[in-house]
Amino acid sequence: MSELDTFVRAIAGLCPHDPQQLSVPQARAVVKNINDFLYANYDGIGTVEALGEQYQCISDFHKYWAAHHREILDIHINEDSCR
Repeated sequence: MSELDTFVRAIAGLCPHDPQQLSVPQARAVVKNINDFLYANYDGIGTVEALGEQYQCISDFHKYWAAHHREILDIHINEDSCR
């Protein structure tokens, strides 16, 4: 399972079916999960290569983005427009 799948499942598990029923403790847990996904680092998180060097991933989001940014952005160059 990818880092994003794990994150989404964790958030979904914290939220009630009716978003209006989200309690303060549940909201805290959601914010903590968002913070952890975007900013938390831990031993063994992995590395990414940039500019010919290996760097430790900053977070699970960074790890996910490094692996999937090309397919998410789906950038194409229109050669005719470039002329």
